[in-house]
Amino acid sequence: MDIIVHGALPYYSQHPRSPIMPLSRKNDDPRKTVRFKDVLHEKMKANRDKQQQ
Repeated sequence: MDIIVHGALPYYSQHPRSPIMPLSRKNDDPRKTVRFKDVLHEKMKANRDKQQQ
């Protein structure tokens, strides 16, 4: 079984273009959501600072 797994890894490395394209698109979405969350956290911190004052 280990031989099959190791044999599959170089198979993907031979064709990196096909998996990289969809993976890059999938990675863009979480990056945008993380940025959106960061903005929300900043707004929450600003609201807390106003409440404390």
